Amino acid sequence: MPEEQGDRAMKPQAAKNKLKPVWDLLNNSKVQLEDMSQLLAQCDMTLNQYNSYIEALISSSVILMKRDVKDCWVNNYNPHLLTAWNANMDIQYILDEYGCIIYMLSYISKPERELSDYIKTIVKEMSPETETEREEIK
Repeated sequence: MPEEQGDRAMKPQAAKNKLKPVWDLLNNSKVQLEDMSQLLAQCDMTLNQYNSYIEALISSSVILMKRDVKDCWVNNYNPHLLTAWNANMDIQYILDEYGCIIYMLSYISKPERELSDYIKTIVKEMSPETETEREEIK
């Protein structure tokens, strides 16, 4: 079986492992990448392999926006709305009703999730000598 066919049947965790060098390069502020071919060359990966790894991570219908490597951290936006809104925006295409509901609920519950994560961090960092979590939080 050729390598690319095996990649298409790849499990998500294996795909994440294969894409880790890409992630590391994109997060390295010392590396300046001009285009996708340069990124893939530095990761010793073909475009077909990269696409198959991405496909292995996708579990439902999604729209992936084409952009330059240097713009990978730019949120999706509408230039006309941006001039009127003059604030951060992250436009997401919603392809079904379920996705719409999930997006709205995750947006509405974001503050609670952040508070919950903060409390979990506090609990993890508590000293082991404390008898109960309640005492430590007090």
